[in-house]
Amino acid sequence: MREDLTHWIALSRTDGVGPKLLRALIDRFGSPEDALAAPEAELLQVKRLGPTLAERIASAPKSLEAIETELAMLRENEVEVLTWADEGYPRNLLSVDDAPPVLYVRGNVGAADEFSVAIVGSRECSEAGYELAQDLSAVLAECGVTVVSGFAQGIDSAAHQGALRGRGRTLAVLGSGIGVVPAGQRELAEGVASHGALLSELQPMTPPSGPTLMARDRILSALSRGVIVIEATTDSGTMDTVDRARKQGRLLWAIDWPEWEERHSGNRALRKGGAERLSPEVVLDEVDQVVAALQAFELPTAEEPGPQQRSLFG
Repeated sequence: MREDLTHWIALSRTDGVGPKLLRALIDRFGSPEDALAAPEAELLQVKRLGPTLAERIASAPKSLEAIETELAMLRENEVEVLTWADEGYPRNLLSVDDAPPVLYVRGNVGAADEFSVAIVGSRECSEAGYELAQDLSAVLAECGVTVVSGFAQGIDSAAHQGALRGRGRTLAVLGSGIGVVPAGQRELAEGVASHGALLSELQPMTPPSGPTLMARDRILSALSRGVIVIEATTDSGTMDTVDRARKQGRLLWAIDWPEWEERHSGNRALRKGGAERLSPEVVLDEVDQVVAALQAFELPTAEEPGPQQRSLFG
């Protein structure tokens, strides 16, 4: 791991420093290390940065020793830490303005994973929805598409399992720290790490919560060229992923279930809202249409970086 990782982590963990402000600090000072070493008077020259936050940033180096200890633990557990400055940082994710500055990865993520689709849906799904998510993921994986999902129970787990069954790759975006895996999902976690990666923006032992799960959604959709909704109600977390995907300019599909059930209310709303329809009866025979759309997709670009960021991010 690079020597400057401690500074990336310390700055990104400073309360009040989000992705956009961190970019502004790098643009102004050249690197996280230089930003942490800057006098408070110079920090105050950065837009949207007040005295309280300047004091927090100036105090952040006090955490460097503890972060070094944490990084040693991560190395022992084969967890890689990626930042915006790393070649291995997912290109799809860099295309959005709020990409996490620091990403914890167990497994490996590479250029092949840019050709990807998110398969999402309810935790409390139907048997038909579970089977379709698994079968569709398997066929897509066989076509070389990386399957992205959120590692929750229900549709997410079916998507990861299907990709593994199809001998393909899958990425699991966690709503917890990389070191927090439910006992019942450890076997699946090992499979994902061996044939893709587990990813998290959170401190390693952070438990899942409503806010962390919602924040996870933007990463899940950004890693993908498109999102396929299997089953969702209108008030489900899946609809937050859909909203993020739309704002990020991603492709969007929804399974068009023929029968009306409350668990499909989100699908019906998406259908009326212009999402591409996929019939559950024939979707497995028409996967080539989804694959073709993913192949033709052009990744949107994030907000134009400043001159210092261009040199940092290539």
